[in-house]
Amino acid sequence: MGILLAALLYLQVPVPPRPQAPAAPGLVQGPARDQQQQRPPAVGTGVLSGTVIAENGQAVRGARVSLGGSQIPRTVTTDHSGAFTFEKLPEGRYTISVSKPRYLGGSYGQKRPERSGTPIQLANGQQLRDLRITLFGAGVITGMVTSEDGEPVQNANVRAMRYGMQSGVRRLQMSGSAQTDDRGQYRIFGLSPGDYIIAATSTQNEGGQLSDAMVQALEKAAVAAAASGQPFSFSLNNNQLKLPSGETIDMPAPVSYAPTYYPGATTAATATMVAVRGGEERPAVDITLMKVQTVSISGSVLSPGGALPQGVSIQIQSNDDAGVNVPLPGTSVQPDGRFTLRGVPPGQYVIVARASTTVRTPAPAVRANLPEGAAGPVAGMQVTTLMGRVPVSVAGQPITDLLITLDAGRSVSGRVTFVGAAPDLTKVRMTASLQMMQTASTMGLPSPQAVPVDADGSFKINGMMPGRYILRVGGGANVQLYSSMVGGRDSLDYPFEVEHEDITGALVTMGPAKPFAEVTGLVRDEDGKPVSDYTLVFFSADPLFWQANSRRVTTSRPGTDGRYQMRGMPPGDYLLAAVSDLEPGQQFDPEFLRSLVGASTRMSVAEGAKLTQDLRIR
Repeated sequence: MGILLAALLYLQVPVPPRPQAPAAPGLVQGPARDQQQQRPPAVGTGVLSGTVIAENGQAVRGARVSLGGSQIPRTVTTDHSGAFTFEKLPEGRYTISVSKPRYLGGSYGQKRPERSGTPIQLANGQQLRDLRITLFGAGVITGMVTSEDGEPVQNANVRAMRYGMQSGVRRLQMSGSAQTDDRGQYRIFGLSPGDYIIAATSTQNEGGQLSDAMVQALEKAAVAAAASGQPFSFSLNNNQLKLPSGETIDMPAPVSYAPTYYPGATTAATATMVAVRGGEERPAVDITLMKVQTVSISGSVLSPGGALPQGVSIQIQSNDDAGVNVPLPGTSVQPDGRFTLRGVPPGQYVIVARASTTVRTPAPAVRANLPEGAAGPVAGMQVTTLMGRVPVSVAGQPITDLLITLDAGRSVSGRVTFVGAAPDLTKVRMTASLQMMQTASTMGLPSPQAVPVDADGSFKINGMMPGRYILRVGGGANVQLYSSMVGGRDSLDYPFEVEHEDITGALVTMGPAKPFAEVTGLVRDEDGKPVSDYTLVFFSADPLFWQANSRRVTTSRPGTDGRYQMRGMPPGDYLLAAVSDLEPGQQFDPEFLRSLVGASTRMSVAEGAKLTQDLRIR
């Protein structure tokens, strides 16, 4: 993966807490320091100053430099020599970020674009005046979009996409886009170095033309109207010709431009990658659009209750990552349940029918004598979503009689229990909610609406479409979510699968807020000096927890003093590794985590534990 692992010399057990280091001049320790941490001064005597430079070493003037971690927002602009200064800073941990047009956003300690920076630990009265921040130049791709006959295509949408980690899965993501001008030319800027797939899409088509059969039918109707002395009229509506007799004739399916990938491929898999270096402008990335015969998709929508709800809409979604953000036709369903989608190009799709109904829910009964200032349960709006999904493959032939059945979805029901004293749920508003884990087939689908927990602790959430979910309950002061058991497993760690059956018996356990577990330490090199040019990956020792956005996988960058901190991990056995480079989101990739196991320190974290683990890099 191009990632260099740092070999670690480590202890097999967590290091006991280190003795307090001698106080630096001007530092206050003991109770006075604790009080100072609770109310840090807004103004101090520390200084952070340095220079912003480009990759070639030249100073960058006019860059916007922002200081993070300060109580008061601080922003300055670099002078002609690229210099900046922040003065009167109290002791604390700071970050510095920089931005300027034609450059990618950067931060102090950042070694590559799109990587995290290094926190700066500043002591009271300390002056750090030689900070250097490198801004990386943004890449640019330019080109021309033409039709098959070589004519420029105006207002075509051109997208630059590249593969990256999203929700633990490597998939195509859009990095930039532009529209062509009257010359068919485009310019996509602000790109990070990498390999890109360039796609062009145009909404121009050759629809709206009457066929010979339509012209003949109109002429025949005009002659008949003249012979009878009746007025002659016709209408074109929704790609249909309506004659005076009431007869309707469908217009020919339009020929449109298909999404085309550089230089002239029909799929992202067969496209040619365009490599862009930092600050480089890649010209002549030209694309010739290809025309395809679009088709119509028609069918009916059925409702499980018999009567079709009002306002049923039809949308078409691409199953291809590269098809995201490509404009596709949509329509509404007629009162008789019929619908027609016109102008659909070839591809793999999902046809989605959706309808929503809103019902006002009354507020539950509230006991008298609420505490002063307490907010009791209130009336709300309950939204019920009906949805139907049918996959289709379009290959140049019309699709007729497609049947979509609306479904209210599945439900999950259960109850909330409390460790210790339970709050009065008639006075404290708590809600149960579901988080859908995004996959290629569920991208864009909304999560079901959160519902209030009833006075007896029970809840029921409706409207779950097929997919994987995490169940959570929130609300109430000083109350913490301990576990969310669905089907005998904690959904906080193992999202549960919803298919064709309702789920019952969910058990959510809550209780008084507990102190967070915390792991801190110092990262040193072979000479014992603090180092900060690494990213620490802290992950569960059990591969079953290596999932997208897992709460048992976290990262940290050591500060300039070499110290790192990680908080909030659940109890369990963990591994700690240091890497020299980490792609955003890569920490959730199981293959990547597996590669770290052999160079990791094993640790056991108890509930609320405060552990210290030093690392030595060689």
